[in-house]
Amino acid sequence: DMTANVTIRTAEREALVVPNPTVQREGAERFVWVEGPDGGLDRRSVTVGTRDAGVTEIRSGLAAGERVLLDPQPGSTGADRT
Repeated sequence: DMTANVTIRTAEREALVVPNPTVQREGAERFVWVEGPDGGLDRRSVTVGTRDAGVTEIRSGLAAGERVLLDPQPGSTGADRT
């Protein structure tokens, strides 16, 4: 009549992630829109990793702290940011 509750942590790592809707696709290319240095929109090709719980891992093409736009529109001022 003895029981035990056990939690096993198999792996842990830090990753740069963005919301799934920010990652766009055109053919085999995946890209995101980021706020450029002049406040405009810059299209940035990215390499993605795993997708889970509403987020996508970005393995390359984006740096921590860059502002990724959720729903950029032509002529947008970048109001919808994450």
